[in-house]
Amino acid sequence: MPVTKRPYWILVWLLAASPAAAEQLWLAGAEASAGGGRYAYAGLITPLGEGRLGAGWFQRAWLDWLGYTYDGADGTVRARAPGGEWALGRAWSAGATAAALSAGAVYRDTRLTPATADSAVAGGRWGLKLQGEARTSRPGWAGEAIASYTVGTAGYWARLRAFRRRGDHHWPGAELVVQGDPEYRAVQVGGVWGRLPAGPSAHFNLKAGLRRDASQGASGYAGVEWVWLP
Repeated sequence: MPVTKRPYWILVWLLAASPAAAEQLWLAGAEASAGGGRYAYAGLITPLGEGRLGAGWFQRAWLDWLGYTYDGADGTVRARAPGGEWALGRAWSAGATAAALSAGAVYRDTRLTPATADSAVAGGRWGLKLQGEARTSRPGWAGEAIASYTVGTAGYWARLRAFRRRGDHHWPGAELVVQGDPEYRAVQVGGVWGRLPAGPSAHFNLKAGLRRDASQGASGYAGVEWVWLP
């Protein structure tokens, strides 16, 4: 649904005012591709009530910025789309395996250059984001899957990852990512070097690989992710 106001201040407040739970998980990262794709994010996950990270109810506050290009009727179109999300979810865990489902309000303001009058995603729009994820860890290896779909903008994103342990702090692995909306589609295949220590309660992941856009062709990509559990 198009809107004219840009309620970023609400999303910033939600991120900053999340309750000081006993456990908090902070996430941040950035990614860029040679074909013009860009993505950066910062988020906070906190348990609710008697829950804890990985088990029970939780909330997620998220701010991000998305950029991409695609072929329009009159040539290449550049999209720039800042946005944010607040979601409520439920997590379960059993031994070394955990899963979670969440739903929440997402707002994205997509600006196109040049402007496209018949665009299905341009302007400020609210949506309902549905997300599911699962993770497992076994001696010597780990895997994770996550997928989301936004009702209202028809945006989707899914990722599979698998890691193999090599030493105390070395987890090389691979990833497959598919994403898109009514006006663009992209697939990424690459390598990930995970769980590199960044202090007593933080780690980061490095990733790089090949991204293929439905309209722009193939190009390399690289990114970094930061995880902090204070």
